[in-house]
Amino acid sequence: MALDPCIIESILIQILSLNKNGKRIMLYNHNSELFFDDYNSQATIQDTYLQQVRLYKYFDYELKGLLLLLHNNPHFLVDYIKSAVEDNKVPDSNLSQIWVIEGIEPAVEDVLNFLRSDSIYRVNLEDKWENALFMNVKNGTEKAKAFLKKQFNQSLGDRKHTEQIVLISRGIFNDLYDIFIKDYIEYIKTPDDFFQIDWLNLRSGISVYGENTTFGDIEAAKWSSLLSSFEGVTSPKVYAIKARVRRYIVNCQKQAVDERARNQLWR
Repeated sequence: MALDPCIIESILIQILSLNKNGKRIMLYNHNSELFFDDYNSQATIQDTYLQQVRLYKYFDYELKGLLLLLHNNPHFLVDYIKSAVEDNKVPDSNLSQIWVIEGIEPAVEDVLNFLRSDSIYRVNLEDKWENALFMNVKNGTEKAKAFLKKQFNQSLGDRKHTEQIVLISRGIFNDLYDIFIKDYIEYIKTPDDFFQIDWLNLRSGISVYGENTTFGDIEAAKWSSLLSSFEGVTSPKVYAIKARVRRYIVNCQKQAVDERARNQLWR
């Protein structure tokens, strides 16, 4: 039997108040639809959800409640992610389910604007939230890709925006990544302009794997992977770009040799 939405709202208002005053009353995950599907006050239910996420990291772990809230208010995604980022939380692996929501695109655009402008987020979480929005999309893949295409076209002339979109596509939608590289080479005036964008996420932290693996090895591998993306590019600018990338690869390989030699000295 369904509960009266007025009764649910009254209960949630009491829980919100008590938790703000130091209590820890948690809803857990039982029948999330009971709370988040039928309600009178959107503000109360959204505040309750954000409070519960802060209190209990496994709350709504399947994101059923979040999807119900987004169905009624897609822009709640912005509040949800801002709250999570402020609490230094890592994204849920199921977050890409948002693409089933009708009209989610403006909210995702606002989220990307926020993540792009928040320097604290950049230091603490790199690009985890951006990737989580698009990683392993099961329903709505073409919708997500169309969104990224539109964002890329709008981003031209804004380095940070362009960089954000190409780094999302890299490793998630490789076909888009190659298209973006081709289109960007057509767009720029000189080969030097191509290297204003961090196509390989080189500014992120680098983890070294394996006893004999060096930073030089990793960066050489990243630059080498970029060469295959130039296939099919017909702009004359690509020849100078490829030559420069090959020089980077050689320099990184030399760096790797030097790193291994230094490591030997410390053994």
